[in-house]
Amino acid sequence: MRKILFAWLIVLAGLLSIISPSLSATISISQPGSDPGTVMQGIAFTVTVSGLSNSGTVSLILPSGFSVEEPLQKSFSSSTSSVSWTTVKANQKLSAQKISATITTSGNPSSIETDPFDVISPPSLKVSVTPSQITSSGEKTIQVTVQNWGETSAKDVVVKLDLSQASGVSLVTGYTSSVSLNTILGGSYGSGESKGVSWRVNVDSSASGSISIEVTSSNADTVEKTISLSLGTVTGGEEVTSTGGGGGGGGGAIIPPIPKKNITENITKMPKIEKKKTLEIVPGKGLINNTKLQSAIEKVLKIAKMDENAIQNLLKLSKAISGNLSANREFSFSENKSKLRLRLKYNGKEKVINFMVYDKVPKTFANSSNEITVIAPKAKISVIEQDPEYLFTYSELNSGDEITIEYEVDGERNSSVIEEAYLEVYAEKLEKILSVEKICTPLEMRCYNNTLQQCNKEGTSWIDKEYCEYGCNETVLACNPAPEARPNYFWLLLLLIVMIVIAVGIWYFKYNR
Repeated sequence: MRKILFAWLIVLAGLLSIISPSLSATISISQPGSDPGTVMQGIAFTVTVSGLSNSGTVSLILPSGFSVEEPLQKSFSSSTSSVSWTTVKANQKLSAQKISATITTSGNPSSIETDPFDVISPPSLKVSVTPSQITSSGEKTIQVTVQNWGETSAKDVVVKLDLSQASGVSLVTGYTSSVSLNTILGGSYGSGESKGVSWRVNVDSSASGSISIEVTSSNADTVEKTISLSLGTVTGGEEVTSTGGGGGGGGGAIIPPIPKKNITENITKMPKIEKKKTLEIVPGKGLINNTKLQSAIEKVLKIAKMDENAIQNLLKLSKAISGNLSANREFSFSENKSKLRLRLKYNGKEKVINFMVYDKVPKTFANSSNEITVIAPKAKISVIEQDPEYLFTYSELNSGDEITIEYEVDGERNSSVIEEAYLEVYAEKLEKILSVEKICTPLEMRCYNNTLQQCNKEGTSWIDKEYCEYGCNETVLACNPAPEARPNYFWLLLLLIVMIVIAVGIWYFKYNR
C-alpha cells in the first residue's frame, strides 16, 4: 500500500511540474506615467510574464497596431522566474486591448493574457502666459495657464518663474518662484483640465532682459515661455507674414511683408476724428466659400486642410465671440493722410485662444494692400488678398482686452469708406478662466503643526514663516520659547548610590569578618 501511495505521489509531482508554469504564471504591463488601465500611444512600455518554473519558452502575441523591437519568443530556465519585453509600443489609439503569451515546457503549450487596457494619447501641455511683454514699471501680475491637451494625466506638474535674466525685477513678498500644480487631468480633443498660477512682481523703471517661465512634468515634455521687458517702448505685431490666395486664378501671389515701421509706430497720438460708427458684428459666414481665408487660417493654426466639421466649429466659435464684442470704426484725415481705424473690446468671461479678425478694406480706400500702412499692436498680420483683405491673429484675448487696427494711406479719402468696410471674427477655441479661490484672510497668522504660517496678500495660500522647534502657541500665534534649563540631578544621584554601596561594603566587612 505504501509503495502504491508513493508511486501516485511521484505521478502527481510529475503532472504538477508539467502544468505548474501555466497555473502560476501571470502576464502584466507597466509604463511609467500612464493612467491605470491604459498605455500611452507611441511610448514604449514593458510586458512581463512572471511566475515561471522549470524551463521552456514564452512567445508574445501582440494585437494589430502594436510593435516590439525584440524577439517575440524568449527562453527561460529553472533559475528564471520571469521574462520581459521592454520595447513594446502601441502605434495607434485603441480600446479594450489584450496582450497574450504562450508558455511552452515539456508538456502542452498554455496561454495567458493581460487584463483589457486602452491606448490613449500621452499628455501634452499647452501653456499661455499673460502678459507676453512688460512695457512699464510698477507692480505687475504674471498669469500662467497650463492645459493638458493629451488624454493621459500630466503628473507632477511644476511651474517655475526665473528672474535670473531679468534686471530690475523682483518677486513681491509672500510669493515663491516654484509652484506645484500636481496632476492635470487629460481629455479628448483638447478638453483636458486647465490649472493656473499667478505671481506679483515689482518692475523698476530701468528693468531689462526677460522673465522665463518653465513648466515641467514627470511624464510630459518641458515647456518654456518668456516675457520680454521693453520699458519705454510701444511694440506692435509680434510677427508679420503675407499669405497668397488659395485656389482660383489671379491674386495668388505672395505679398512682401509689411514694412517694420507698420509694427513699431506709436498710435497713441491720433488726429481729430472726423467720423465714427458703432458696429454690430455679425457671426462669420464668409469662411464657408472663401478658400483663401480658409488657407490663411490653416497656416495660422498650423493644421492640415480643414474639413466641414472644422469649418462648422469655427463658425460656432465666431457666433459665441461676436456677441461679446463691442466695436466701432473711425475715419480721420490730417496732414494729407487718411486713416481708417477699427477698435474692438472683448467683454466675454472666457479666454479666447488664437483670436482672428478678418477685415476687408474697401477699394475706395485703397486699391491694393501695397498702398496701405498697417498698424496692429501685438498681432500677427496676414495679407489674404491684395484687394485688400487681411487676417489679424492675436494669441489670446481676455475679458476687457481692447484691440486697435489702423490703416493709413496717402491722400484724402471720403469718410463714407467707414460704411463699406467688412469684418468677421474667428478663434481656435475658448478657455474657461480659472478663478483663484480665497482660502484665508490676507496677512492672517495660524499655527499648522509645528509651523507658524501667514496668509499671503491675496488670501490664496498659506506661507511658512517660521518652524517652531518647541511647538506653536495657538493662543498668541507665535513659536513657544525654549524651556528653562533644569538642574541635572543624575550625577548627584549616581554619587549618592556609589556612597551607599561603599558604606554598605564597609559595614559588611566590619561586622562579618
